[in-house]
Amino acid sequence: MTKQGPRHPERRLAAVLLVEQEGMNFAEAARAVGVGREIVRRWWDVYQEGGKAALLERRKTGPVPRLSDDDLRGLVNSALASEGHLSLATMLALARSELGSDISRSALKRQLVAAGLWP
Repeated sequence: MTKQGPRHPERRLAAVLLVEQEGMNFAEAARAVGVGREIVRRWWDVYQEGGKAALLERRKTGPVPRLSDDDLRGLVNSALASEGHLSLATMLALARSELGSDISRSALKRQLVAAGLWP
């Protein structure tokens, strides 16, 4: 097998096929592809649940946005309408009361900056 990191989909598929088609146990398949036994077990679980497509799917990294851009714009507009100016405290309170979100102050600010709605 060529050198590949554990995140390469071909390595995941190779390990799972060694278990499924060659009858190897997780430890043997792990040694064959150069990863730990528990990693192969996790790959096997993903494969059993979602098939080849799930195993080969590349997961996105980083935090998942907690509020949509439309929600963020609505918070900005609501804060301006109620207070006449923008404040994180006001938008955080609105996010909790109007949207039922438990977003943290820092996560809210990060999302506002990313959306271009906060300096």
